[in-house]
Amino acid sequence: MSVSTKNKRKLVYGDKTYYWHVSPDYDRAELRKNFNVLHIIAEDKSLEYHIPLEHLEPVPEVVTPSYVKDIVERSMKVMQERQ
Repeated sequence: MSVSTKNKRKLVYGDKTYYWHVSPDYDRAELRKNFNVLHIIAEDKSLEYHIPLEHLEPVPEVVTPSYVKDIVERSMKVMQERQ
């Protein structure tokens, strides 16, 4: 099954395509205001992250394509080190 690309940003890194978007976490919306989650998924589903923005250091005011690219780069380095 393919990844839904509707309302998502596209990022090409290396030979892979990733899609990302930021959305509110409605399960926790009652607990906190502005509780948003960054979702990143590879087109082949080899990578899938759901990161609450408040867990990132520093907490970004704006999520940009370059910010998402940095997260993908760091995760690829960690995955290569583990192999």
